[in-house]
Amino acid sequence: MPTGMVKRYDEKQGLGAIGPDNDGSDVAASASKVVGPGELVERAQVECDIEAGGRGGRVVNIRVL
Repeated sequence: MPTGMVKRYDEKQGLGAIGPDNDGSDVAASASKVVGPGELVERAQVECDIEAGGRGGRVVNIRVL
């Protein structure tokens, strides 16, 4: 499961972007995809699955570390 950091997050919209630790492209993230405890906030370390779609993919099954 890839890891990364939340680069930006808009709490009102519940949307943001995660930058993978492997220097790949940022991927779109939705607060509705968080599983387990924790919430998305800027600079939070996360692990997630990445699905094809959108521009560069989107993350699912986000776990806040």
